[in-house]
Amino acid sequence: MNEERKGQIFAQIEEVRKRTDIVAALRKHMELLYAGNSVYVGKCPFCKDPDPPMFNVHKARQFFHCFGCSEKGDVFTFLTKLQNRQFGDVLEELTKEAEAGTSRPKLSLVP
Repeated sequence: MNEERKGQIFAQIEEVRKRTDIVAALRKHMELLYAGNSVYVGKCPFCKDPDPPMFNVHKARQFFHCFGCSEKGDVFTFLTKLQNRQFGDVLEELTKEAEAGTSRPKLSLVP
């Protein structure tokens, strides 16, 4: 794969990440409560014993972190791990959702 193609793929991934609200995406799978300062908290779906809630989602920075099990990442990491799915499948789903929720130009998946 040449460098130009890699750049296109990384640019597409970054654009989908920007267009995806991590809090809205994670709320489809778990309860999150607003804790202030763009931070949401909930019970970690990856911890064996999720009490007390130690799972934080940082909306402004678009990432999550669990202080119990140390799981962390972005919306892609969360969905691939939680649903045991391939990255490409998650990317395709989030691309479609990002297109549906915006009037910006359509994203095209780089083959």
